[in-house]
Amino acid sequence: MGYQARMTYDVDIMIRLDRDNLKRLLEKLNGWGFKIKQPINPFDLLIEQVRLNFIKEKNLKAITFHHPSNPIAEIDVLIDSPVPYQNLKDHALYFELNDEKVPVVSVRDLIEMKLNTERAQDIADVRHLRSILKDGKKD
Repeated sequence: MGYQARMTYDVDIMIRLDRDNLKRLLEKLNGWGFKIKQPINPFDLLIEQVRLNFIKEKNLKAITFHHPSNPIAEIDVLIDSPVPYQNLKDHALYFELNDEKVPVVSVRDLIEMKLNTERAQDIADVRHLRSILKDGKKD
């Protein structure tokens, strides 16, 4: 059976998780009307130990925000990645979007991140992504 391409409707973002940077993102999401899906106060994530407890005790890898007026508008903020933020930033590819340069994770880093989830769909994605690298397409 071949790879079944799929569309996702969420956006995954990885930011430097220092307190000020995370606070700016949470305030921006709140200002845009996004609400957290998990039953937690998103501003508790500003406390590093609380974040680490969510990762360790609940195996939480991302915090999901949704927009009440648009059921398919979701943003996942990654709080646990096998690839450090600086590496993702250093290896990022950039695309132009409305005159802005938008960083996108490299294929190699995406493979490493997907291997960390242990979800069947992500494993299938990894096989497909490796074939892209094998065929010599973009990193």
